[in-house]
Amino acid sequence: MRVLGREWRHPVACASGALAAHLPGLESAVTRGASAVFTKTITEEPRDGHPGPAFLTFDDEGYALNAMGLPNPGLEGMRRELRAFRERYDVPLYASIAAEDPEGFERLARGLRGEVDGLEVNVSCPHAGRGMGAELGTDPELVGEIVEAVVGAFDGPVSVKLTPNVDRRTLLEVAAAAVDAGADALTAVNTLGPCLRIDLRTASPLLGAGVGGLSGPALKPVALRVVADLALELGDEVEILGVGGVRSGEDVLEFLMAGARAVQVATAARDRSFSEIAREAERALRDLGYGDFEEVIGAALPEYEERLRRLGWVG
Repeated sequence: MRVLGREWRHPVACASGALAAHLPGLESAVTRGASAVFTKTITEEPRDGHPGPAFLTFDDEGYALNAMGLPNPGLEGMRRELRAFRERYDVPLYASIAAEDPEGFERLARGLRGEVDGLEVNVSCPHAGRGMGAELGTDPELVGEIVEAVVGAFDGPVSVKLTPNVDRRTLLEVAAAAVDAGADALTAVNTLGPCLRIDLRTASPLLGAGVGGLSGPALKPVALRVVADLALELGDEVEILGVGGVRSGEDVLEFLMAGARAVQVATAARDRSFSEIAREAERALRDLGYGDFEEVIGAALPEYEERLRRLGWVG
C-alpha cells in the first residue's frame, strides 16, 4: 500500500518514540518488521531530556506514562545516524521534528532535505516543556505558520502530529489550519496529558519530570475518536495515520475502519513485534471477508457520522 509517498509492505509502522531514538533502535524496528520508521523527535540542538524514571508501565490499569523530554543528539548528530541507517536499509523513513517557533521548524526541515522521505511535525508533546509541543499545537494560526514554513523548506510529504488534549472543535480547527497550510497528512494522536502518579512511600511523583503523557490501550478509544473525526472532516484532503494503543491486529483494523490509512506502534513495541501485529491484522482481514487493507479504510465512517448526527454534532 502507498502511504506518505512510499510503498509500505503493510500498514504497521514504528512510531516516533524511545525505540527510534538512535541508530540501533531504528535498525531494531526494521528487523522486527516495521513497514516504516518514524524517528524520535529531533531538535536543532542536542537535548538530554528529563531525569529518570522517564517511562513507567501500569499493565493492570492498561496504560503507560512517559516523560522523555525529547532527548536526541540534535540535528547534526541525527543526520549522521540517518545516513548510516539509509546505507543499510531501504525502508520508508520519516523524521519527527520539534522547535519553539516557525523559524526553528523551517531550519530543521531544510536541514533534513534529502535525508528522509518525509517529516512529522511534533506540535503535540504534553511534557516537552515551556514553548514547545502541545503549547504550540493548540493554536490554529500558529500551527498554520509552522506547517507553511516546513512545507516551504522540505521536498517531501509532511504530516502534523496532533494533540488529543483539546476539545473537538479546537482539534478540527488546528487540523484544518495544518491542511490549509499544505500538510499532506495528519498523525493522531500524541500522548494524553499531562498525567500524574504519586509514590505513596515518598509522597513524590513517580516520574522524574513530575508529569508525563499517557499511552497504551487506555489511549486507544480517544485516538480512534480523533481519527474518525478527522476522517469525516478532512479525509478527502489528507492521509491520516492512527497512533495510540495499537497492540493487536484487531486494533489495526479498528483504526483503518475509523479512516486511518496506516498506524504507528510505540508502547506495544516493547513486548510485541511489528510483524506479529501485521500478521494478526492480515488474518483478521481475511476472517472478516475483506480482500485487502484498502477495502477496510473508512468502513465505519457512515454509521459513525449517523450517530454524530443524532447528537447534533454534524449537520
